[in-house]
Amino acid sequence: MVLQESSFFRARKKALIAAGIFYIVLLGIWAFLELYLTTNFLRNVPERIYDIIKEIGLKLIVWFLPALVISRKFDSSMYVDKSEMFSVKKKDLLYLLILLPFMMFHAVLSIRSKGGIVINSSFSVLDVLIFASVGLCEEMVFRGVLLNVTLREKKNNIAAIAVNAVLFLIIHFPIWYRTGALADNLLSGSFITVIILSIIFSYVFSKTKGIVIPAALHMCWDILCVMQ
Repeated sequence: MVLQESSFFRARKKALIAAGIFYIVLLGIWAFLELYLTTNFLRNVPERIYDIIKEIGLKLIVWFLPALVISRKFDSSMYVDKSEMFSVKKKDLLYLLILLPFMMFHAVLSIRSKGGIVINSSFSVLDVLIFASVGLCEEMVFRGVLLNVTLREKKNNIAAIAVNAVLFLIIHFPIWYRTGALADNLLSGSFITVIILSIIFSYVFSKTKGIVIPAALHMCWDILCVMQ
C-alpha cells in the first residue's frame, strides 16, 4: 500500500512538473508571437487570414496537440481520464443554461452602448469556426491539463481553480500589451471578467469531467463579444 501511494505521488509530481513547464513554454511562445512575429512579419497579412493562421493553425499546433499529448501521457495522474475528456452526458447539457446570463450580460451592454441589441455587420461563419478553435484549444490547455492535474476527488479544489484563473489571466497579457489594452484592463478592473469566466469554465469542467461543455461556453462567450 505504501509503495502504491509512493508511486502515485511520484507520478503526480512528474505530471505537475510537465504541466508547469508546458505553461511556461506556451506563455513564452505566445508572447513571442504576439510581440514579435505579429508586429514584424504578420502585420501586412489580411486580418481574416491572420486570424485563421493564429487562432486555428497555430493554436491547434502550439496549444491543443501538446496539451493532448500531456493529458494522455499522464492520464493516471489526472482528475479526468482520456476516456471522459471528450464525452458528454445528458445531464451535462444543463450547464449550457449558463449561456442565458452570458446573453443577458451582452444584451445589456449592447443596449447601453448602442441603444438596442445590434449584431455586428462584419460577423460571419468564419468567426464561429475561429472561436470554436479558440474555445477548444484554450480549454484543452487550461482545463484539460493545468486544472486536470491539480483537481482531486473529494477535496477542496478552490485553490486549484483560483490558481488556474490567474494563469488564464496571464496568458492574455501579451495580446493586451500589443494592442495597448493591458494598463486599461488592469486599472479599470476589466480583467476581473477573465477571472470570473475562468472560474465558471473550471467549475463546469470539474462537474462534467470533460472539456466539451466548457469549450462550448467559451466559444459562445467569444462569439457574443464579436457579435456586438
